Amino acid sequence: MCHLNGSRIFLIFVICCCLLNSNRSALAFVMPTARNIRHPLAGPLKASRLFDNIFQGKKSSSSGLGERVKLGDLRVSPLGVGTWAWGNQFLWGYSPQKSDSSLQETFDYVLSKGINWFDSADSYGTGRLEGRSEILLGQFLREHDYKLGSSVKSAEDVFVATKIAPYPFRLGKGSIKAAMRASSRRLDRGRAGVDIGQLHWAPPLGWQEKAYWAGLAELKQEGDIKAIGLSNYGPKKLREAAQTFKSEHGISLASNQVQLSLVSPLPLRSGLIETAADEGVRLIAYSPLGLGILTGRYNLERQQLPEGPRRLLFRELLPALTPVLGTMDQIVNERTRKKYGAVSEPVTCSQVALNWCRAKGAIPIVGLKSLAQAREATAALDWCLSAGEVEALDRAVRSLPKGRGETVQNIFQSE
Repeated sequence: MCHLNGSRIFLIFVICCCLLNSNRSALAFVMPTARNIRHPLAGPLKASRLFDNIFQGKKSSSSGLGERVKLGDLRVSPLGVGTWAWGNQFLWGYSPQKSDSSLQETFDYVLSKGINWFDSADSYGTGRLEGRSEILLGQFLREHDYKLGSSVKSAEDVFVATKIAPYPFRLGKGSIKAAMRASSRRLDRGRAGVDIGQLHWAPPLGWQEKAYWAGLAELKQEGDIKAIGLSNYGPKKLREAAQTFKSEHGISLASNQVQLSLVSPLPLRSGLIETAADEGVRLIAYSPLGLGILTGRYNLERQQLPEGPRRLLFRELLPALTPVLGTMDQIVNERTRKKYGAVSEPVTCSQVALNWCRAKGAIPIVGLKSLAQAREATAALDWCLSAGEVEALDRAVRSLPKGRGETVQNIFQSE
């Protein structure tokens, strides 16, 4: 019998989800159409009360590359870097021979610009490359030249968040502790270890969930992690988790990482953003560019589509997104024409998408694979959307065709 490691079991589960959703996109497991959404598209897309914390009360100005925001007891940059693509051959075409040098160059650049935290997971990396993301992140941290003149002066100034998958074979709190310590060994940061330990999603039917929470609590109490986060938790489960951590373990939950973008605004509909504010939990927005569909680089009429599995997905989604993409183009063109403020480089659609997430009170984590992407993303921190621009984007989201307004949503998102 062949050995089934975590990523293979996860892949089998994903394939089952694809079969169950076969009437939708072939990539339904990555960005499936939201099902049975209880919150209609009518009404405003609210900004969180955490908004002022992110921008320190400066709602119309940039936060700047050197600024820091609170994530638990940590002070992190208002933009993080996601490493899902680092080791992912299936969706992102990763190759050790072709990708690693570009990834290291990207890593070095964002640190030189003051970005000081990265997000990973023990399941990142396909097949035999499972855990590759964490290995590369640790390697780059050790090899970086910290004399490049940024606010990041040493490896200790960099924070690493990683997520542990609640695979069915992981039983009891000890399994989560062992998995987190395995991640720490892959990162090979010595005593620094993992800064933000997260549960990747809520296990179905609550299987082992409180045991997993207890494992995370013990990891923090024993000094293995500095903060506890969750991922893909909806408002109901988030409130339960936050209150359990406080009442049973005396620990404040630091963060909840959810899919949030102009094509995935469910957290703003579901009450999650208000629940997070009530519980003092920082929202982190993953996939803020919608797997790249919000970058402005893809056009169905001109057959400008990505290679690989995303091609089929984008072919299905692009026609419905005209209102959103058109509004983004208008903002880019207007800002380019007026040359707002001190921004010297051209404004881009990617920056508009990132800054919309920031305007909603979330810290976006953007996946980066190249120096060009890194330059574009970090430049988003040089400026902020105006209130009028945010409202125009909100109107565009509300105007999407019925049933497609919440176009994409991760199947692992809980209630």
